[in-house]
Amino acid sequence: MIYSLNNIGENSHEETEPMIRRTSTIALLTSIAVAIASFFAFGSPTPATATPTSAIYWANYNDSSMGTAGLDGTNVNQTFISSGVFNSREVAVNANHLYWVNEDGSIGRSDLDGTNVNLTFITTGGSSVTGVAVDANYIYWTDRTANTMSRANLDGTGADPNFISGMNQPYGIALNANHIYWTNSDDGTVGRANLDGTNAVQNLVSGGNDIYGIALSSTHIFWANYSGGTIGRANLDGTGDDQNFITDHGKPCGVATDATHVYWASDGANTIGVADLDGTNVNLDLVTGANSPAGIAVYPPAPTSPTTTTTTTTVAPTTSTTTANGDPIAPAFTG
Repeated sequence: MIYSLNNIGENSHEETEPMIRRTSTIALLTSIAVAIASFFAFGSPTPATATPTSAIYWANYNDSSMGTAGLDGTNVNQTFISSGVFNSREVAVNANHLYWVNEDGSIGRSDLDGTNVNLTFITTGGSSVTGVAVDANYIYWTDRTANTMSRANLDGTGADPNFISGMNQPYGIALNANHIYWTNSDDGTVGRANLDGTNAVQNLVSGGNDIYGIALSSTHIFWANYSGGTIGRANLDGTGDDQNFITDHGKPCGVATDATHVYWASDGANTIGVADLDGTNVNLDLVTGANSPAGIAVYPPAPTSPTTTTTTTTVAPTTSTTTANGDPIAPAFTG
């Protein structure tokens, strides 16, 4: 069969147009599919939330600055906040903010990166505010002249200036899920109360030497014997106290803990020290070159609630079986 060139061209043109349309449609559908896959793979284009950085923070008492470093002592910045931390002796931290007490009776606050500094976040009205601590709902501070602990909402409102009274020159504060602890610097004791301020005991631990800072782990209390030059430790109920748990080479002031270590600020040696929670692997010079460091805080802090393990069990049917003295026998558990 013989075809003319004109016929061949016309037939090719008629077949090419539908092919182009099909190809364009496939390309468009492919692009849409890729876009949908990318959305589910990477999520919606919302800004990422910044994660707080693990760090140590301390107040340099002599030059009214705040220092910081990594938990391993690297990336030291002695003027993280360069001024306005006025003769501060205690520091606290949570997931959003850094807090410190100023000797003029105010409490300062900043973001964890040192920005948005508010030197008078709370004006307490006290004459000698020394300690500060925070939990999920409240901020606490001590006044060693009034011998009281105060409490306010985290935004600074609703202050109760006499949350706990009857102290003896109180200094540091630490909290866990059940109790609030503090140091009485004048008589070398550690006090404790319920989180609502009731059942206060002023001498849960005694025998300290000018106690300043205090910190908690899930099992122990740690405190700084400023004049004694040691870090003390006791069980959370005050038993088993050891006033010479760790020996410093200066005058330890502030104390902080994370999940594995205890840290302290050594006023006399201008250093930050660290040790394992059991008192081993002491490094007196984790950070050097501070300027009379006093308060100290660590992020993330130690988990302060005792670790519990939940086990699923099957309870066997109970019976009325009793022992000879009439006490019921505990039902058997399997699982």
